[in-house]
Amino acid sequence: TPIRSRTDQSPTTPPGSVMSTLTSLLGETLQTKAGEKPTTEVLDGKEVVGLYFSAHWCGPCRSFTPKLAESYAAITGAGKSFEIVFVSSDRDASSFDEYYNEQPWISLPFAARDVKAKLSKKFKVSGIPTLVLLDGKTGKTLSTDGRSLLSEDPKGDEFPWPAKGVHELLGGEEGELLSHEDDVTVADLKGKSIAIYFSAHWCPPCKAFTPKLIECYKAMKKAGREDMEFIFVSSDKSTAEFSSYFGEMPWLAIPPGDKRGAALSRHFGVEGIPTLVTIDADGKTVNGAARGAVGSDPEGVNFPWPRPPVVDLKDGPDGLNESTSLVVLAEGLDDGAPGRRATARLRRLARAKLRASQPCHAPCAGDAACGLPGGGGLGTGRRGVRARHRGSKRPLTCIACTLTTRARTSRGRVPDAAGKKGVLAATDAVARAALDKAKEAGDEEPDVLFFIGTAGADDGDPITPQIRKLAKLPEPSTSAPHVVLLDIPDQGGYYTMNVASAAELTQAALQGFVDDFKAGKLDRQQLGG
Repeated sequence: TPIRSRTDQSPTTPPGSVMSTLTSLLGETLQTKAGEKPTTEVLDGKEVVGLYFSAHWCGPCRSFTPKLAESYAAITGAGKSFEIVFVSSDRDASSFDEYYNEQPWISLPFAARDVKAKLSKKFKVSGIPTLVLLDGKTGKTLSTDGRSLLSEDPKGDEFPWPAKGVHELLGGEEGELLSHEDDVTVADLKGKSIAIYFSAHWCPPCKAFTPKLIECYKAMKKAGREDMEFIFVSSDKSTAEFSSYFGEMPWLAIPPGDKRGAALSRHFGVEGIPTLVTIDADGKTVNGAARGAVGSDPEGVNFPWPRPPVVDLKDGPDGLNESTSLVVLAEGLDDGAPGRRATARLRRLARAKLRASQPCHAPCAGDAACGLPGGGGLGTGRRGVRARHRGSKRPLTCIACTLTTRARTSRGRVPDAAGKKGVLAATDAVARAALDKAKEAGDEEPDVLFFIGTAGADDGDPITPQIRKLAKLPEPSTSAPHVVLLDIPDQGGYYTMNVASAAELTQAALQGFVDDFKAGKLDRQQLGG
């Protein structure tokens, strides 16, 4: 998934708007040991605000909370302006009260369940304990893995943990990188786009993906690409494993145990491997989940692979589990225009067979499906009465009409000029508008991601049929796409859009569906096996 980069933030939030940003996130009031107080009062002047997602029933939370309390005491005791807001996942108010009594900071009121859900979704909290750190001056995210950050800096020596650029995290200009040939420093990467590959020898998906990435890298170098480089960040368990695995790779590396690896992983929010992140020459994140791009562009022509507004599921589902995602399943549709040509060919065949059979020329009450002269047009068979030989009393559909109708309803549909291309065009227009809006707001990704399914399991896409199964959707249709909005961060919720034909899925209709979701007008359903 494109992962929000800590270096690509929008310009500094104008003075006076920070409190409104935090209030919009947390609500008008927060709970303190002295009762509820205005959010603006409680957080005024704080350099860093931590959001602590935790619960009384969670074993790892109960273990981490005392350590966090020690860090909180050390940091605030040193006069540093730090505050933590407890965001409870407790099941009832009594459990919340008992747990909060053990904590020295402030809290989101337990009754604000809607705010809690919004925060979990915004910061993609998939498990607890999670500590998100916000810049109190701008409201921007410093880290979504504050737990690891404070584990490495429990006394807050580096407070307020300013955001660092990728080149700085790699060790600055003098930072050394492992190479199979000459000594390489970060300074040697100046002006180059970079792919950072998080992987490990023991990981089966990594072992399957690495050869494809190697072939892509070699193809790019063979094409004369000197404006790029790859860096392997190892999660191997031993030096021997790392050496064996890195020996297969033609690029640079950071060895296991190097603190730079952990810092980069935290910076990009890496939650699993293999993960491939691409960076432009200025150190800005281009694609936080570029693994799928290798399959669709095996020679790296489009490197550093900016994420397209609409991702085809056959190229990977990155972001689907972590973000609200609109998915258009169109694998049953043709491309539109080819279907019309097929209809014309069948119509010509029908006319030839009609001439050979010499049917009668009595008037027909049908809808002129075949358009032949002498018959007044030939009906579809539901109303048309046609005798193959004079005197026959049995209603028949003429051969031309039969074949023409068969062509028009091939596989149960009238070929639609929209087809996959039209559906993709409508989806792409809505996705681009959402992306532009996000960039205007200073966000790297929109609040809704967009995907399209154009293939099935037999064509190398196992994700599309799985979505159909979980969302209880029918088999692929040849006349209309199926549209589903997956809100997996909301405990596996989803919403469906009724679409009768491909032509109905216009930009306006799809945008209206997204707007209705955001306005809470749609009926929520629950994903199931």
